[in-house]
Amino acid sequence: MNDTILIVLSLSISGSFMALLLFVGKPIVKKHVSRACSYYIWILVLLRIVIPFSFDQSIMNQLFNNVSPNTNIRKAITVDNAIVQDNSEQLTSSKVTEEIVSGDKLQQSMIENNQDNAAVKKKEKISVQGILAVIWLAGSCIALLLCVIQYIYLKVRIKDTNTDPDPEDITILHNLCSKKIRLKYNSYVSTPMLIGIISPCIVIPGSDYVKNGNKQELENILCHELMHYRRKDLIYKWFTVVVTSLHWFNPLMIPIRRQISRTCELSCDEAVIRTMNVIQKRSYGETLLSMAGGKKLSAGILATTLCEEKKELEERLLSIMKYKKQTAGMLFLSVIIVVMLTGCGIILGSVSKADTPSSSTQKESSNNDIEDIKSTGELKWYGATSLISEGTVLPSTIINSNDAMDDFCFSDRTIALLAVLTKEDIYVYGLKENGSGGEEDYSYYCHGICIRQGNEIQVLDIDWGIYGDIPQIQYEDYDNDGQKELAMILRSASGTDLSLIDLHIFEKSDDGGLIDNHFTDWADQLSKLVTYEVDENGILKIFVKGEQLEQVDISTFEDEWGEKFKGIAIGNNVKFLFEDGKIYLHVLLKANAGNWVTPQIITETYVQMEVQYNDGFELLEASSSPSVSESDDIISSSELDLNNKDTNNIDTEKVEVVISDKSNMVFEGNIGTHNICMAIYREGEQLTASFITQNDEDSEINLQGTIQINTASFALYSEDNDITFIGTIKPDTAEGELLEGNYTSLKNEEKTSFTLACAYGIGNSYETRYPLTTSNTEDVEEFARTIKSYVIENNKKGLAELVDYPIKVTINALKVSLSNAEEFEQNYDDIMNAEFKEKILNSYTKYMNSNYMGIMLGNGEIWFDNWNDKGLRIYAINN
Repeated sequence: MNDTILIVLSLSISGSFMALLLFVGKPIVKKHVSRACSYYIWILVLLRIVIPFSFDQSIMNQLFNNVSPNTNIRKAITVDNAIVQDNSEQLTSSKVTEEIVSGDKLQQSMIENNQDNAAVKKKEKISVQGILAVIWLAGSCIALLLCVIQYIYLKVRIKDTNTDPDPEDITILHNLCSKKIRLKYNSYVSTPMLIGIISPCIVIPGSDYVKNGNKQELENILCHELMHYRRKDLIYKWFTVVVTSLHWFNPLMIPIRRQISRTCELSCDEAVIRTMNVIQKRSYGETLLSMAGGKKLSAGILATTLCEEKKELEERLLSIMKYKKQTAGMLFLSVIIVVMLTGCGIILGSVSKADTPSSSTQKESSNNDIEDIKSTGELKWYGATSLISEGTVLPSTIINSNDAMDDFCFSDRTIALLAVLTKEDIYVYGLKENGSGGEEDYSYYCHGICIRQGNEIQVLDIDWGIYGDIPQIQYEDYDNDGQKELAMILRSASGTDLSLIDLHIFEKSDDGGLIDNHFTDWADQLSKLVTYEVDENGILKIFVKGEQLEQVDISTFEDEWGEKFKGIAIGNNVKFLFEDGKIYLHVLLKANAGNWVTPQIITETYVQMEVQYNDGFELLEASSSPSVSESDDIISSSELDLNNKDTNNIDTEKVEVVISDKSNMVFEGNIGTHNICMAIYREGEQLTASFITQNDEDSEINLQGTIQINTASFALYSEDNDITFIGTIKPDTAEGELLEGNYTSLKNEEKTSFTLACAYGIGNSYETRYPLTTSNTEDVEEFARTIKSYVIENNKKGLAELVDYPIKVTINALKVSLSNAEEFEQNYDDIMNAEFKEKILNSYTKYMNSNYMGIMLGNGEIWFDNWNDKGLRIYAINN
């Protein structure tokens, strides 16, 4: 049972690596191989996760069986528990305590106690592994049981609420499939689904499809669900649930399960439309649209559905539109991918046997490590009781990015190497627990900084690590006493419009330990140096030491705030910076306004002060200013250097996808507090763009600029250079593909940040934004504006005349077909409910998403097209 944990862990790591390869290569797979290949290739990942096939030289075997916990001076500190117990009173008598142990005595003591403790340690190890095995097995059973319970609940609910179908609808099913598959109606499901392996049943919402003139829609639904049945997708899904439940502890199992479910539907669509003509494909797409309603009874993972989630609808429609038959090249690439992934799984392997070092090996390793780390003289521990007693392994890999910091904060590890000064032999580690070994519930908020220099190790109870900022260190003689001090910058607080960094300077005490000098009164000092006044014209003047720093017209801000200016806020956004052996303080001043909880930005000008240290801290005027971006609320010079070093590692392929070459990409987001929509067309390194604000679409502003793929940066300028967008491209974020940076308007004297998320692509150029419709761009956008204005004015008659009948809408949670304008007007209030109106009012009528299905207003709430020679008409309302 003990080896089982290592085998399961190694399988999980191997499978995770293969899954990550597929996630990273998703753009290539999505573009160049069939949906079926994208779907079934995940079987290789599941097999790797569940089958413990391996060989002696596999990566997992080498990793788990050849790694010793005590291989390097910089990696481990292990001291026998007996020694710690003998000295526990002395070590814990004070928070910062000195414990001096002779190297010869330490070695002798460890040899004498090794045999006595070997059996105890072995029992402890077996006990811990046994507990972990029980936890893993219990977690697996619970995870699988939850899925089974959800499935049983779904079956019971469906069985209790099913109704028998009309004979004409059953005839359609029998014409498509000779198998004994049942068909049922159910008003509690919002999308058709196939459920049951032994006794399969297709459950569909609504009723009497043939009698209501929806025969084609029923055929599309049945073709889709029958394709799931023929491909045995339900068996695949059950297999996925079992495998991912076994690895419930691995957070990648959730995205793997979702990806398999998503590609299942895409590949099913591909299989269904393979023999369809354009008209049939369009009809199939309309069926997807009509079934994309709000959830009533979720199908869960153990059933197949036609269209359960709206957010995946666009991807499926685009996939249908861009479908092309598999070529020899696509088939060849599919084979290559399968072979490479299989080879990767074999090379990764799993643990086949867990080797345990002998006690003599452990004894020798421990002795050598202690001998190495003490070098010469005596080994000195200061307040490091927890590290010694737990035999803590000091990692050798430094955290050098915010992502790595985030990974650590959310991992099970309790210690991380944060900063190194190799020349000075200084190593700084962060602890999730302090010297007393207390546990911390909030992952981002950590306690304990461990500083090691030479043969001296000390733990200090200091808070650090809020929201992933990497600590920075500098070693200089700040007080000119001939002895260098270690300065450290740590993030101390972060919240809504709050960003604070702490400065610590550590000095050697008389007994050799470190004294923590924390700069705590910088805000008090700064408040005495910074003054302000507001004249009769509403001009705010800010002074530093009596000299004017900034002049701001706050009357315009007060109109925006809706409140009066109350005063300057000092200290919400502060950063300390290291540069050229000096320490600088940067503070972004903001304004307190009315009853606003958070201070409001009024200027991008930082107060810059130099920090002087000599038996205390003092702020001085900066003789020189460190190189820091004024646009960042909080960023250290070390981070800027790191970012510059990383530019060579930028994935240019991912950057290019965000703003595709020779295509028009649409981005939505905000400039400060204003929502905007921007269309960007790229040709090589040249950009042509335009943007509109949500409340003023008539004032379209044109831009020109350039893009640098290798640095993931871009710049856009208006014709008169009054408006500029300068920023960076971020392909992979939790919010999607983003453009972030600074927006400047000289005319409005405005400078603020912007964040824009990639929404979709529209045509091949600005002039051909809607290439698949027969109407020109101006007519399309004018029609959209008309729809929006009718909704705003509550013009029932006008909107009813823009509809192509019959049309399906949702009234009182039921799909209803309206035959004419009169019926539409009668049901207008039920169709245009408050929530639906809000979505239309917030939609853009320029740069709209379009495909072969037509043009989408909003997020698919209304679809229209040049329909049946009647001109532009609304043909779908998804309310």
